[in-house]
Amino acid sequence: MRWPPLIEQADLPLWARIRDTALTVLVWGLLAWLLKDGLLVLFYALLDTVGIGHPPPPWTRGRLLRILVPFMTLVAFLMAWLVAFSIARWKLLTDTRDSSTQPGPLPLEEQEQAFGVPPASRIQLQQSRIVTVSVGTDMRELRVQERTPRDA
Repeated sequence: MRWPPLIEQADLPLWARIRDTALTVLVWGLLAWLLKDGLLVLFYALLDTVGIGHPPPPWTRGRLLRILVPFMTLVAFLMAWLVAFSIARWKLLTDTRDSSTQPGPLPLEEQEQAFGVPPASRIQLQQSRIVTVSVGTDMRELRVQERTPRDA
């Protein structure tokens, strides 16, 4: 299996793929630009830790603090939001009342009838390890294509 798992054969127009790629590159560039000063500070700290001599950093101590304050403010805001969100939703996130009483499985015949699965397709689905199932626009047309582990 390839990582990350991508939906590769989606019917997207070319302009949508170009738009998504351009926006992704733009946001990664913005993130790199926002982190450049922090990464430079980490680089100098690493040089100090290892004991490698270097020219003095291109900032004074007061300027260093001014450089890092916006980034640290954003980090603190996001952490506070995450903590507040998890506290507010704690009961919902830890609710396990319904987890012990799951409904029974839907009978296979009912599923076949609801989706219009022909018996030949059902047998193929049950015997195959990897299949690609395509459903038509009317949600009734079903096409099953068997795949081998080498294709995955």
